[in-house]
Amino acid sequence: MSPDPFWFDDSEDLDPLFSSPKKPTDSEIQQILDRFIAQDLTDAEAEAALERMSRSRKQVCPFIWELCRSTDPTRYSVGSILVIELNLTELREPLRKLIKGAEIDDKHKMRLLAALEAVGGLRPGEDPMTFLHDPEAAARDARETFVAILQDPVQLSQMLEDDLVSDGGNILNPATIAVMAASRDRRLMPLLLCLLHAPQDALVLAAIEGLGTIGDAAALAALEERAEWDASAKVRRAARRVATELKASLTETSTTIFELPVAPPPVQRCLLSTIDGVGGQMLLVIRQSPNGERTYLDVMFDDQVGIKDCFGGRSETQVDLEDELLQAADDHGFDVVDVTLSHVRAELERAYQTTLKARRRAVPTYPAWRDWLCGEDDRPLEFHPLPSLTAAEMTNLLPRCVEVLDLPEFVSWHFESRDLSAYERRYRKLLNRPGTDEAIEAVIGEAIALKSQPDWCALVKNRLERQAWLLAQLYEDEEIPKLALAAAYGLDPASGVRPTDHPLVREMMRRTLSGPLVPF
Repeated sequence: MSPDPFWFDDSEDLDPLFSSPKKPTDSEIQQILDRFIAQDLTDAEAEAALERMSRSRKQVCPFIWELCRSTDPTRYSVGSILVIELNLTELREPLRKLIKGAEIDDKHKMRLLAALEAVGGLRPGEDPMTFLHDPEAAARDARETFVAILQDPVQLSQMLEDDLVSDGGNILNPATIAVMAASRDRRLMPLLLCLLHAPQDALVLAAIEGLGTIGDAAALAALEERAEWDASAKVRRAARRVATELKASLTETSTTIFELPVAPPPVQRCLLSTIDGVGGQMLLVIRQSPNGERTYLDVMFDDQVGIKDCFGGRSETQVDLEDELLQAADDHGFDVVDVTLSHVRAELERAYQTTLKARRRAVPTYPAWRDWLCGEDDRPLEFHPLPSLTAAEMTNLLPRCVEVLDLPEFVSWHFESRDLSAYERRYRKLLNRPGTDEAIEAVIGEAIALKSQPDWCALVKNRLERQAWLLAQLYEDEEIPKLALAAAYGLDPASGVRPTDHPLVREMMRRTLSGPLVPF
């Protein structure tokens, strides 16, 4: 299973096998388990299936017990996960007996030990390693498995999501980070670089110290970023100290074959959304391997705080990700343009710089995907250049620039209604009353004067210029992007147009005072 993108919603189309309110029959339980084993279900289906099985614990237990006993790694792995997800405390003693026995190997035992611990089957102070035939070998294998996960952006970002966001057990803590870093294994770098953006200062500080312990020059740029931009003075000091120490102690190190980057699969799509009313956009990148498996990355960002959300996964169903996104675009009032991978990198770098300047940390999952976004994009895409405007066109089109608000790409363009409640009340009292036109326009002007500070004008001017390029790709009519450019020109101080007189700004405020909308 992989996390579904935010715009993918199949909740209304769930198979009754998963969503039926009735208790499942033995045959249905087996069918559900077969789907788990084949990894042939979405997150929504898995959630519904777990809910249905949880209502029949006594009936389900024997089936899951058989999975746990199986010598097939896929089956016993699924069994251990389901013991945890369904909290099958009924299987504590059977699991203890199975793990204590000599019949199963240590990999099998390690899987079941995770389930046993989760359902409270370990005694106080009991060391789970004593259940194993060869604890040292098992520890080495577990470490190699863990390190391999860190090299895969899908698995690394899922682990970060589970541990830092979903409170999935908090295996990532300062103590474990210090122990891991003591090995000086450079393969830990992807994890530590992600943890520089953890929400907890303690984890960021531990990651900084860990990078210093490993001593790899590749960490310098990230450490210097934290030293300059982090909101925490403690983090800035620690990053500055470790970066200085790292520069002083750098030595030549050879790269092993295990540390060479693996080329990601070819790019299939890079979809960039139009800009919403608060400067928000979304990027979807899809790569497809020769065997047909598709990996996707979905990033949400805006022009005020930068990177807001980042998650990815593998498409393991027949769902057409592009079609689902296009449907979401219709539903939420935005459109998408297929852009190049280099355009994606430029957009995300701009958003990341916005994050730094806002003295925020990016979401921890974002650094996990940066290498995955490298490489070439050989797709033969064609783009329409942004039309240029003469001075006469700017003057003539500025009064008409308000027409862009009729486009679906501008449905959410309005002011944030915070601090406008008094103006909203005055506007609505005057609305539809004879002889109040001038008073209504005066209220609109006063509200604009409150909101349209120079920084806001510069921000919206930039949005309009970037939106104009996207409109040039979406519409054959060259006048449409020109209208957006004319609106941007009117927000430039050099135009001599006051924000209170700007046609687009006035209509945005009129739209806001008429009834606040909610951008997607």
